[in-house]
Amino acid sequence: MVKDLQVRLKLVGRFAYAITGVYWSAVDQSVLGFQQAQGLPQSGVVDQGTWDRLRALTVSPTAIPRTAPATTVKDLQARLKLAGRFAYAVTGVYWSAVDRSVLSFQQVQNLPQSGVVDQRTWDRLRAVTASPTAIGRTASAAQVREVQLRLRAVGSWPYAVSGVYWSALDRAVLGFQQSRGLPQSGVLDVRTWSRLVSDTYRPGTFDTYRFTAALQPVMPKAASLDRRCLTGRVMCVDKGTRTLTWVVDGKPLMVMWARFGGPGRETREGTFSVSRKYEYVISNLYFTPMPYSMFFSGGQAVHYSSNFARLGYASSSHGCVNIADHDQVKALFFKVRVGDKVVVYP
Repeated sequence: MVKDLQVRLKLVGRFAYAITGVYWSAVDQSVLGFQQAQGLPQSGVVDQGTWDRLRALTVSPTAIPRTAPATTVKDLQARLKLAGRFAYAVTGVYWSAVDRSVLSFQQVQNLPQSGVVDQRTWDRLRAVTASPTAIGRTASAAQVREVQLRLRAVGSWPYAVSGVYWSALDRAVLGFQQSRGLPQSGVLDVRTWSRLVSDTYRPGTFDTYRFTAALQPVMPKAASLDRRCLTGRVMCVDKGTRTLTWVVDGKPLMVMWARFGGPGRETREGTFSVSRKYEYVISNLYFTPMPYSMFFSGGQAVHYSSNFARLGYASSSHGCVNIADHDQVKALFFKVRVGDKVVVYP
């Protein structure tokens, strides 16, 4: 209660000290100064008339009333939960626990303690629960395609995957936030993007949405790689994520999409070493070009594949590890040395 008094006196310019909740002589002087300025009886005591006038002068318009729509109340509950003030499910129902949570938030934030979501409280709550934008309207077409693909996967995007950021995407993001009990900004912030990715991608598997959007795979953390990849210079080939990661002394440095052999001509698994390298070679068996070949097991090699670049995973290799990105595999070719390790695992 004393904190509430100090906050309101500060708002009207009558209390210049910290909000402590301790009633001391400076509070008496501030009350007296307020009474003098307002033409009230000058007792220095917070009587009912003084308190009513102080509350009236520091009132803020109600931002979210108890009759607000369920979606708005869900937004409020989600933000109060993020601020550590609401321990219940995000339901969209405005009940007494919401009042108590709002009051508690006002107390810890040194705001006037009304228990009502006034504009001042709502602005502060939104500020303390804000999250940086992850993908905005100026994002690349590939990034926007990935957003649209992932939203479509959770049933929130019924339109074409165009890579164009338009108003329907704002609405789709808002709908996703509402369905997941997230703060409803309509902006693809870091919190929302992390949830969308977690709902559409399982670590250790192929991220079809990034591949379809023509984006590179996410650089893996060392802890997620096979332990054989963590020593020395290694081309670490993960069939589960369909990636090749170049790792030096346990540090992942490059990652790229990879394609493998089909049924009956599978890419062999195990630990190998690069036996030979050819910047340009023609396959003796299939008479197809194999630029930037790094052989590791008989005739199987890591190399660029124009077929992979053209058809993606609709086709497969004859056993080699195909790379579709010409610039990446070229750069990798000039980093890898004969004798470097190659680990292929399921």
